[in-house]
This record gives sequence, C-alpha cells and structure tokens, in this order.
Amino acid sequence: MEAIDLSDLDLHGIILKDARFSTHFEGDQLLGAKFDGSNLNGADLRSINLQYAQFRMLNNQPTYLQAADLRGSLLLNTNFQGADVTGAKFG
Repeated sequence: MEAIDLSDLDLHGIILKDARFSTHFEGDQLLGAKFDGSNLNGADLRSINLQYAQFRMLNNQPTYLQAADLRGSLLLNTNFQGADVTGAKFG
C-alpha cells in the first residue's frame, strides 16, 4: 500500500476529536495541511510529518489540540499560533 499524502490539504474546521491514525499512517504526510479552527482534542498524531502545517485560529475559534499526542512528529515550521495545546504531548 502506498503512503497517503495529504500535503497542503485544507482541513479548517474539521472535527477529529479523539481521532486515532492506524500504524500504517505513521510517517505519512500532512505537510502544509491547514487545520485552522479544527478540533483535534486527544488525537493521536504520533510520527506524522506535520511540517508547515497550520493550527491557527479561525473566526476567533482556536484549533483545539488538548491532550493530542504529537510525539515523534516532524514539526519544522509548523504554526501553532492560535492553538490550544493544553496537555498535548510533544517530544
């Protein structure tokens, strides 16, 4: 199975609360994806390429990443300005 590449996909406002990406998704691309105003509370985003992804506010609504697991993800130039990362796991 080929890798899934969602680079530059506009996902603003999407609700993925408690989303879990299966292990075959690990290492795939969300490079440059736009999650502005999305709800990703508790999402498992481990080992995913999120370089240049955007987690900004949308219509005064933050992007929610509370308790999200971002350990091992590539976060170079990722924009978390306007994101609520309370309890999120990085590293």
